[in-house]
Amino acid sequence: MINIEKNDVPGLPLFQSCFVTTNNIRLHYIIGGSGPVIMLIHGWPYTWNEWKNILPDLAQAGYTVIAPDMRGCGDSGKSNHVYTKRDVAEDFYLLTEVLKIETLYLMGVDIGMMVAYAFAAAYPAKVKKVILGEGVLPGFCLEEMMNPATGGSWHFGFQSNAEFAAHVIAGNEKIYYKYFWQLMSPVKGVTEESVKPYLKFYGNVEGSRGSFFHYAALANDSKFNKENPNRKLQMPVLIISGDQGIPQFLTINSIRQVADNYKTALVENCGHTLAEENPEGTVKHILNFIQK
Repeated sequence: MINIEKNDVPGLPLFQSCFVTTNNIRLHYIIGGSGPVIMLIHGWPYTWNEWKNILPDLAQAGYTVIAPDMRGCGDSGKSNHVYTKRDVAEDFYLLTEVLKIETLYLMGVDIGMMVAYAFAAAYPAKVKKVILGEGVLPGFCLEEMMNPATGGSWHFGFQSNAEFAAHVIAGNEKIYYKYFWQLMSPVKGVTEESVKPYLKFYGNVEGSRGSFFHYAALANDSKFNKENPNRKLQMPVLIISGDQGIPQFLTINSIRQVADNYKTALVENCGHTLAEENPEGTVKHILNFIQK
């Protein structure tokens, strides 16, 4: 019998904070509500807390909501090696097996979008619908975003050398991460209070290295995705974006290479962090999609 540790979550009376060891990793996740299951996979550099503002509304709408920390992030284990998006997808698949979840709705943003895609492609019978947002898939347009010479972001290459990058920013983590948090939240901006839940985990070498391992695997992820005979998604897909986040046409250009049945939604007055900047609009689009 697999042991699950459970604790209350301050400020979220309908939810519990849980730990379970599966796939040789100690996973942390938040769970609450009842009814059909929605799993929410966070992006970088965030944790389950990225979804905190929408968890109660989804639970009250009649759903069981699960928000895990990806391995290397938050309270989940930080194994000292590179892990692909398939590895993380398998973590979450095995979590659903432990919790005896037969089917679920799945949502991922940023790095979490890459993991949600990997999950949906590998385990199509498990996923009823998938929501992908604020990102681009490895193997399908991400490489252009990774190339600074063509206007892409420098941080992909820097963080792909996880050990080196974690030590380079050591002692200056707050400055480093605040740059990205401000970039990702152009509407609300960031405050000392808003970044506190994340600096708790990423304000040290171990935390940075754990999250950077997701970047170190991107070349492997790209190769696998392009060669994967099961790369096409079989379930309905919603592409969701903030109107001030990553330009949605970039995500569409990526997703249309792996999905034929997709719709789009734009969350207004919102940047990269959908659930933090416009929780009401984000919940509206999630429910509109999964309830149809």
